Amino acid sequence: HPAFTGYIFDDTFSMGGIGAIDGPASKPSERYISYNAFDKKLFGKEPPKSPDQPGWAEWTEARSNWWAAWADDTVRFIREIDPDRKHEIYVEDNIGTIFGPKIRDQVGLDFGKAAQPWDAVGAYTTPSWDGTAESSRKAVELTRQVLRDTRTAVGPNKAIIYTFWVANFAEFMKPAPAKYPT
Repeated sequence: HPAFTGYIFDDTFSMGGIGAIDGPASKPSERYISYNAFDKKLFGKEPPKSPDQPGWAEWTEARSNWWAAWADDTVRFIREIDPDRKHEIYVEDNIGTIFGPKIRDQVGLDFGKAAQPWDAVGAYTTPSWDGTAESSRKAVELTRQVLRDTRTAVGPNKAIIYTFWVANFAEFMKPAPAKYPT
């Protein structure tokens, strides 16, 4: 079916359990990643370890440029193999990952910059819903907010695909039929 053609990169910018891969979780102030030998070489010097150290803005911008270069390379690679523009290439992640207040410091992500090569982008939401008018109102407002934030980040001409996942988290894992199935 034509609607099912294309490529999706889902949860692209999520970093997972940073600082807990090979030991206990680190303090939040130490959860700034990308300190491997290749990143140091690419950056050209020892990167700063926290936003209050000299060179932090330069380090953040370098990582932002690396995300943008990765996006350019990825889209170009797919288009070399599949040049059909009907097969959209799209990237998405959770709103908290893309627009989280610390994402720029933690991983250098500038979503608007990294989004440019893709045919379409998305920031999905996972609102909790329990059937009440208030939970419905909150889900609608979250939807409006993510669409505004995404449009602001990517500009007026980029296609946006919006995905939402709704569940009553209080009952989600109970061993019984869901009252409000997803």
